[in-house]
Amino acid sequence: MQDQRLPLKQIRASDVERDLTVERLALAFTEGRLDREEYEHRVESALMAVRMGELGRLTADLPHPAFSGRRPRFNDRRRGGDLGSLVVPLREWNEEWRCWGGAVAVLTGLWGLTSAVGGEMLPFWPAVPLAIWAALLLVSALVPGQEHT
Repeated sequence: MQDQRLPLKQIRASDVERDLTVERLALAFTEGRLDREEYEHRVESALMAVRMGELGRLTADLPHPAFSGRRPRFNDRRRGGDLGSLVVPLREWNEEWRCWGGAVAVLTGLWGLTSAVGGEMLPFWPAVPLAIWAALLLVSALVPGQEHT
């Protein structure tokens, strides 16, 4: 059976891909790479784009951003595709867990304050939201993300 996949430029674009293109155009505009008229024209074209090729043409003359600001994801395509080679940038990983650690401090402080005001030790209720958040962070690290470039 022959593989009958279309070239990427002929694949239909999703809302997420259009939004990512608009974000990239906004970055280029704030960096001074596009003037207001060109920026507005490209954004309008991106929002009306139907195919991936149309989106690619809008950013073809722009450099790729160094960091997209997206949630960190392990990438199974970086080093051969096997699960043993999943890698996430350490800086992004630390940033996610730093936010979680800040929430630990705030929620534990609130728990301690409410326990002190109430005169008795309350059940450690911060464990529930913190455990859910930590589980989501771990799942997002273990499940390979999709590339949107």
